[in-house]
Amino acid sequence: MTRCRTRDITSPTALPQFNLEFFNGGPHNWVGGQMSGLNTVAHDPVFFLHHAFVDFIWELFRNHQFFDCRVDPSSDYPEVTGEHNSTRAMDGLPGYRNIDGYRSYWAQNWYRYEHSPTCPVCNSPYLTCNTARGMCVSIKRTLSLQMAFIADETAASPQEQVALLDIGTVFYAPLPLNQERRWVKLARFVGRGPYSSIIRCQT
Repeated sequence: MTRCRTRDITSPTALPQFNLEFFNGGPHNWVGGQMSGLNTVAHDPVFFLHHAFVDFIWELFRNHQFFDCRVDPSSDYPEVTGEHNSTRAMDGLPGYRNIDGYRSYWAQNWYRYEHSPTCPVCNSPYLTCNTARGMCVSIKRTLSLQMAFIADETAASPQEQVALLDIGTVFYAPLPLNQERRWVKLARFVGRGPYSSIIRCQT
């Protein structure tokens, strides 16, 4: 929380190291499948869990703006054109404009966020304090041998099945290690996916 203006954490004006939208895309692409496609993302239930967390970070930023930067978050709407213009009608919400989504009304009347758990007491049976990192982390769950499953060797791997989906444009995000190599391998295998056009050009 080192930036004070919305334009400093959103595309296209934010530097990559501060761009919330850029970092939002990382989990989308890591999960893969429909979660990684701009046109299919809402088909994946993980989308709603992920965006509940992104919205929490957004609310932390708005509180930082108000209390630390003395910026009114409800009026700090970046100057943009097109579908994100502040006065454009919201899709699916008649009577509201895009800038209405910046109002404090929503967090004050519709939902509340709890504070993130902190060390040394994480207040959850599912969390423990990682003293080396100074944060609460999930407790590792070990499965018994009876809970394990044996994959069917004749079935295509989940990654190969996902590569067959037509998900359209993927999220703009930093690539995890080995992700690009994995996509290239899958594109070679099925001739589709985010890197298939690159493969076609190289072959």
